This record gives sequence, structure tokens and C-alpha cells, in this order.
Amino acid sequence: MTNRMRLMVFFYRMGQSQRLLGTFLWSLTLTFLAFQYVQPFLVGVGLTRQDQVLFGLAFLWVITTIALMTLGVLFDRVFKLWMEDAAIGVSRNPYSISSMYPKELVAWRDLWLPFFRAYAEDNPSPEITRALAKLEQWVAQGSIE
Repeated sequence: MTNRMRLMVFFYRMGQSQRLLGTFLWSLTLTFLAFQYVQPFLVGVGLTRQDQVLFGLAFLWVITTIALMTLGVLFDRVFKLWMEDAAIGVSRNPYSISSMYPKELVAWRDLWLPFFRAYAEDNPSPEITRALAKLEQWVAQGSIE
């Protein structure tokens, strides 16, 4: 494996682990910020003593992590706030049944279609003729049927 490939794998793994690491670091940061305000409440309720900082921090970290995970589930499943990102990804797929962008339509109509027509004239076969007809229909309608 080359050095470039190792670097690409390293960055891929960093991106994959970012979700867990980000959640851990955010909950840890929020725990340290909120502990000074929450500690008197924890002592008053009887969960910790005044000198028990580690148990109070651990308890608050678990609560903060659960709150962040719950917020993520709410955003994803209940409010569906990230659904638009998935719709955009599907609309940019050239094989989807949604409409083509004007830039794509110009590129296919003016650049690729004349090339395929000339290729079909030089190499006549039933497969190429069917593919050319489908491509012409696609460009004429702006979407695949």
C-alpha cells in the first residue's frame, strides 16, 4: 500500500470515528461547563457529597450524552430535519427519475448526444440503437421514464 493510500484510509477512518469522538467531546465539554452550576443541586438531592467531584462529573456526563443522543434521534426521526439532504443527493443522481439540472441538459444535448449519434452511425447494432433512442428520450424529456 502506498503512502497516499495509507493517508486516504487514515482520513476515511477519522471521518467515520468523528461521530463517536464528537459526541464524547461535546458531552465532556458541556459536563465541565455545567458542573459548577449543577453540583449544588446534586449535593442538595443527595446524589453526591461536596467533595465527590468524580462521581458528580460521571453522572452529569452520562446525562449529557443521553441528552445529545436524544436530540440527534429527535432531529433525525421525529422532526426529519435532515431529510432534505437525502432528497438533494437523489436529485443529483443522473440515473434517478427526477429532472435534470439545466447544466446537465446542455452538456448531454450539446456535447454527448452528437458524439453518440456519430458513433451509432459508424457502429450500427440493435443495442447501440436502443441506447441512443433512450438517451435522446432522456434529453428531450429532461428525466428518465
